[in-house]
Amino acid sequence: MHFETEFIVSSPLVSIICLCHNHEPFIPEALDSVLAQDYPYLEVILVDDGSKDGSAEILEDFAQEQDWQFLRSEISEGNCRAFNRALVLAKGKYLIDFATDDVMLPQRISRQVEAFEALGAEWGMVFTNAEEIDEQSNFLRVHASAEKDVPSGDVFSEVVARYFICPPSMMFRTEMLRKLGGYDEQLAYEDFDVWVRGARDWKFYYLDEILTQRRRVGNSLSTHFRGEKCFPLLESTYQVCLKAKALCRDDKELKALASRCRHELRMAVLQGHKKLVQDYWGLLGELRGRDLTTRLIYFLSAVRLECAVQGIYRLTR
Repeated sequence: MHFETEFIVSSPLVSIICLCHNHEPFIPEALDSVLAQDYPYLEVILVDDGSKDGSAEILEDFAQEQDWQFLRSEISEGNCRAFNRALVLAKGKYLIDFATDDVMLPQRISRQVEAFEALGAEWGMVFTNAEEIDEQSNFLRVHASAEKDVPSGDVFSEVVARYFICPPSMMFRTEMLRKLGGYDEQLAYEDFDVWVRGARDWKFYYLDEILTQRRRVGNSLSTHFRGEKCFPLLESTYQVCLKAKALCRDDKELKALASRCRHELRMAVLQGHKKLVQDYWGLLGELRGRDLTTRLIYFLSAVRLECAVQGIYRLTR
């Protein structure tokens, strides 16, 4: 689908919820990228989630200068709860969850609004391609290569089975988020959960343009931690898999979930999370998803041959 880049006949309000937790070095570049947008109908809500550096002071200065809303928590509540506090205030037809260590390119919002306005009311998200950058804003890679198949439309099976959406690139229809009740505050992260619950009844559109720069930072949630540091993320993923099982409607979707669970079982083995290994093994039994490789990985984990498991994982990923 092609969208014209000229005047947007309908110019709805877009809310940008800017979430911050210890992003002090990156905030000016991030918020300057908001100011550089060529789409003027914006509502900006800054949220500091218990930062221990100088982030809150920088955000407060921006809020005063630009007449933006500013919410501050003295202690960290977590991304999901911090976001939901701002979602209650958002008035935009569309909404962006923007981390203040990322960067939006100038046409980001106008292009996504054009896409949304050309689609029907059943479309709940427009997401795009993105660049990944390091802490010094140097280019690292493109999120999705030209050869990579990125689906659009009814993508429930795809989001259950595999990772293909770049989270910082998403623009939501606010109505979808409100009907979902916002982010699940019991989880350590939001992306997989909102994809699964949202894609059940809403369509997602992929706009194949690079409109965002995603920063890779050593202490961010997107960084792959090892051992117990990643346990809350692994445990949240399992909770979403249980939600997905309840939402599946046919064998194709159940097979997609089994594929995800086989991957997550390997992750649980590699990170030494014994309870999750058992949990996924049980869930795969219910899904009839215990293939030969999975049985072998489970057996090896049971006898604590982690080195062998890692070798098998590399061969089967």
